[in-house]
Amino acid sequence: MTEPLHKLCVAVPEAEWTLVEERGDETVMGAEVVFTLAWRILTHAGRLVLRISEEAESVVGLVAARTRLAGLRPRIASG
Repeated sequence: MTEPLHKLCVAVPEAEWTLVEERGDETVMGAEVVFTLAWRILTHAGRLVLRISEEAESVVGLVAARTRLAGLRPRIASG
């Protein structure tokens, strides 16, 4: 785990972590972490699973729609 990612995980309050799996030699915990630039996450630990909630997905859809509308604005102004 990279140092910046570790700092983000440590900042999540204990109550928000959920037991995912208990193994003999390790405990796997998970929490919902919001990243503003999700695609800039780098990991050296292998596979990273990113789950996006319906609410987050709808926000992304709204942002994408506004971006598309902003791109149309110059065309509308020119007729």
